[in-house]
Amino acid sequence: MLKKKFLRFLTIIFAFNAFAFAGSILNPGFENVIAGSKFDTPANWNAVNYAAAISVLDMGSSAFPGNKSLWKVNAKTGLTPHEGSKFALLSNGPGDVYFGKLSQNISVNAGDVISGAYFFGTCDVFFESYDYAYIRLIAPSGSGLSNIELVYINMLAVGVYGSTNGWQTFESEPLPFSGTYTLECGVYDGYDSIYETYFAVDGLHITPVPEPATLMLLATGFFFYRRKRKI
Repeated sequence: MLKKKFLRFLTIIFAFNAFAFAGSILNPGFENVIAGSKFDTPANWNAVNYAAAISVLDMGSSAFPGNKSLWKVNAKTGLTPHEGSKFALLSNGPGDVYFGKLSQNISVNAGDVISGAYFFGTCDVFFESYDYAYIRLIAPSGSGLSNIELVYINMLAVGVYGSTNGWQTFESEPLPFSGTYTLECGVYDGYDSIYETYFAVDGLHITPVPEPATLMLLATGFFFYRRKRKI
């Protein structure tokens, strides 16, 4: 009986800690969309150029042009969501466009951990670092906070017409500071706008790390639990 009460106590404490101290990302899995004439964009995100919410990146579709001959994706199924039913896809093309990006302002707390999944694939023939993608936290100007790079990858990591081996997951180090940042996902081609490069993002999460006061409370509870068991 006592053990059940203690476990209930732990559950309540951790739930309170997560609710009270965790930052949050709106529409982190890109499931909610705003319908557009050319493509749907993720709700709650600021989209620039091609930044769509899709359910599959069809390898042979004219909607996603470019040479994908060396992509490490199932040619029959295409790239499907890492979780849920949709994911975000950013591209620098087609057309005279050099980048695509998504962003939103979020508040985080020191100790929070940001995780998620990404895919990077290029249709470019120039084997340089001009084609790149990233996920980062951008600090407000004059805040004294530093930008935090969560993901960075360029063409040198995948090769000509290459890609990552399907979805790749990432998990940040515990964030060093609390504050309001711009969470930005982007893909760039700094050399040309002829060949497409794609960057997919899905399943973003913020996980809180228990505050010191919470840890102390848990330790105190555990002490009294052990003491009562001995009595």
